[in-house]
Amino acid sequence: MGLVIGNFLDRMARFDKIWPQRARVSGTLTSRWTSGLKSSLAEKADLRAVPAQKGMAALGGKSEEFRQGFGSTVADAIRRHGAGRAQGALRKRKKNPMTTPWQRPPAVIVLEDGTVFRGRVFTSAHQGRVLGEVVFNTAMTGYQEVLTDPSYKGQIVTMTYPLTGTYGINDEDMESARIQVEAFLVKEYQDFPSNWRSRRSLAQFLDSQGVLGVEGIDTRRLTRHIRLVGAMRGIIATDTDNVGELLDQVRAFPGLVGVDMVQKVTCSAPYRWENGPQPEAVWKEGHAGFRVAALDFGVKYNILRNLERCGCQVLVFPAHTSAETILAAQPDGIFLSNGPGDPAAVTYGIETVRKLLGQKPMFGICLGHQLMGLALGGRTFKLKFGHRGANQPVRDLRTGRVEVTSQNHGFCVDLESMKHVPVQPTHINLNDNTLEGMEHLAIPAYSVQYHPEAAPGPHDATHLFDRFVQLMGRNKGLSSSETPRHHDS
Repeated sequence: MGLVIGNFLDRMARFDKIWPQRARVSGTLTSRWTSGLKSSLAEKADLRAVPAQKGMAALGGKSEEFRQGFGSTVADAIRRHGAGRAQGALRKRKKNPMTTPWQRPPAVIVLEDGTVFRGRVFTSAHQGRVLGEVVFNTAMTGYQEVLTDPSYKGQIVTMTYPLTGTYGINDEDMESARIQVEAFLVKEYQDFPSNWRSRRSLAQFLDSQGVLGVEGIDTRRLTRHIRLVGAMRGIIATDTDNVGELLDQVRAFPGLVGVDMVQKVTCSAPYRWENGPQPEAVWKEGHAGFRVAALDFGVKYNILRNLERCGCQVLVFPAHTSAETILAAQPDGIFLSNGPGDPAAVTYGIETVRKLLGQKPMFGICLGHQLMGLALGGRTFKLKFGHRGANQPVRDLRTGRVEVTSQNHGFCVDLESMKHVPVQPTHINLNDNTLEGMEHLAIPAYSVQYHPEAAPGPHDATHLFDRFVQLMGRNKGLSSSETPRHHDS
């Protein structure tokens, strides 16, 4: 019992450090309360237990504001509910007038067709206006990966799952070095995360990079509207309620069609991936794995992690790198990464891919798939509302197998435009029959529209990384038994 109370008090004592603005609750901590709490604890547990003493010491040493506010609530919760249930009871009582949702700053969202949504800002960054393409994601978890996925650059993202923020933000699940979305819309924000890996709350993460977070949005209505009408431009404003003015501004916004967003997310210089980005832009001496040159159009870190798990060493090149420079590095294979925006606007990337095709085994994902299609002479088009979520069903046309995949794209390769090209469609989306994968019939090159690396999502398609390794092995004259296979870590 002493261990339970000690750990509980120690955690509560850190409350004002983590949430200083949310630790003010009515009540006064007096010397009478201090002795009363100690007596109460002595009755319920052996105070000789070190954790209990540590918890009391930590509690008593905190700021006057914390001791006067939260201290009485701790005592009352323990008295009424016992240490085992006190934390749950405290969660119901810890709100104060400054942080209750209905007193947070208001925000208005105006779509280009005049539809209006209203919500409340749950981040400190709440002054001004944000423009972007409004899209939805259907994943129940993985908001950290969504926020840091470069493919979302230029977009305002709403989550269809109603409760967001429950497990906080950790240091392991970043998909790039920073937040990429323009703003984040949720139905209900939970600002008291509970997860053993959590290092900060979602609001703190957004605040650290000045990204606007809005809650209280009717996300079901917003999602249905986008599904019926299509993804559209939108604006979020916290400095005005003038819908007419905001509508004029959002209609003047060019959107993403015809805009090269890759230049905003690609790396500025080559680097080596070795359990994270390393500044050395050279192959590692003594490494026996295949050498992969990855063109960074907005690459997700988990793609690079998967290539590394296959035993590959990876050099990442900026999107504008020439084909000659890439080939001069003497890679065993070339990877085309995911990325944001309209693929047709990335003309330099299309030209580079065209020159690289047939030179080395090639594997493309998402935007890389689209650029390969354009380089082969195909066309791309914008989907009505895109594929964004962790449960998109895809059929492998060669085996009949259905894979549940993670997807995030608003453009697609036109299947009809590929009929004159020597490629074979390999995967079809079962929701709308759009092209999800293809392979060249004459050269070692293939691509998929979805994300086999998941993050977030299922791992049904990680075998595609194995296939890339096998292609590189065959190109070097190795048998399948001599090539490494993907393994999870």
